[in-house]
Amino acid sequence: MRGVYESGLDNTAPDVPLDTRLSRRQLPVGAQIGAFWFTPSAQLDESFDDNIFATPTGALADAITNLTGRASLNYSKGSSSFDMQSRLVGHLYAAHPTENAWEGSVQTSFTSTVHNDLQLGAKGEIQRLVDPRTDPTGLQGNTPTTYELYTASGMALIGHAEDNLLSLRMGVNRISYDPLQGSQGPIETTDRDNNELYGDVDFRHTFSPRRAVYAKIRPNTRNYDLKFDQSGFQRGSNGVRIDAGVDWDIDSVFLVNLETGIQHQSYDDSRFGNINQPDGRISLSWWPTRLTNVRLNFTHEYYEAFFNTSPGAVRNKIVARVDHELRRRWVAGAAVSLERDDLKGQSTRYTTEVAELNLKYLFAEGFSGGVGYMYARQTTTGTTAGTGSTTFQRNIVTFTVKKLF
Repeated sequence: MRGVYESGLDNTAPDVPLDTRLSRRQLPVGAQIGAFWFTPSAQLDESFDDNIFATPTGALADAITNLTGRASLNYSKGSSSFDMQSRLVGHLYAAHPTENAWEGSVQTSFTSTVHNDLQLGAKGEIQRLVDPRTDPTGLQGNTPTTYELYTASGMALIGHAEDNLLSLRMGVNRISYDPLQGSQGPIETTDRDNNELYGDVDFRHTFSPRRAVYAKIRPNTRNYDLKFDQSGFQRGSNGVRIDAGVDWDIDSVFLVNLETGIQHQSYDDSRFGNINQPDGRISLSWWPTRLTNVRLNFTHEYYEAFFNTSPGAVRNKIVARVDHELRRRWVAGAAVSLERDDLKGQSTRYTTEVAELNLKYLFAEGFSGGVGYMYARQTTTGTTAGTGSTTFQRNIVTFTVKKLF
């Protein structure tokens, strides 16, 4: 049995956040049954949100209890391994019980090395999710918007991770929305139900640990159950995303990831037309000291979403975060982010600003707690907002207790 303070758990690397390092100190946890390893955990979050409906005026506040249970089951024998992850979350509102909802997921994956340079695998997942009130594509019903996401894929890894590795994957996604009641009667949700078939080809050449260049291609086709949505648009499409990038570790102090490429999506509806959008990512992780980590991430990309008369939006987002280990059992963090989403074919723009503070403490093996504060402000300008702009803001304070068994 490994000790909590085994030195190997504290190795500083530019791609290992301090939160992860703190979590590893909670080992050992779980129970071994033959070739299986079972690991359960439970988490309680108590939050106060001063604007639960994300409205510009007349904000309503509530205290929210979030109960989360997780369990993982791992199996390994010879060259084969099996992994199952499950999660169940209940959201309970003190003053607005109509907002109560639950989420959950079950994910399984299997891999087997059939040759020195060939690994085969399969993955499947079922999720029940809740759309956040802050999502500009959300539906405003009397109860939260819930939906199911089903995914399945098969993959092959060819080559060796220390030099050249080719990853091939083919998968399918299915999204299905639950019925929703509004103040004026039933809300149409079935026009969002769709199937997506996609492929992933990723080639990576590694020079040394955490130093590599890569190229990847992701073609896809998406078909909706209803050919025309409520606004009369055809949302079916097919396209491809092509990217190339580099991961570079500089003296185990900086880790740099640079990626750029092009996205093309062709829609069945001529009013949506063809989307040709450059994309790019910049990720920097810097360790000025062993106890301090600074991360900076920037993303520019097109994403598809269910806006009324637009197929999607171009996202520009920057996130800066600083984490510092105050003592061996304390980790403090602060983050700020700015996101701007410009709808394709419309003048509408969403701007979201977020600031966060958090503090985490490891009480004992498998037992931790924390407190966090988040301020968010979202502004809508253009067609959706009518004339001028609309803005809402919210403050959320959260207390967390987590137990690994």
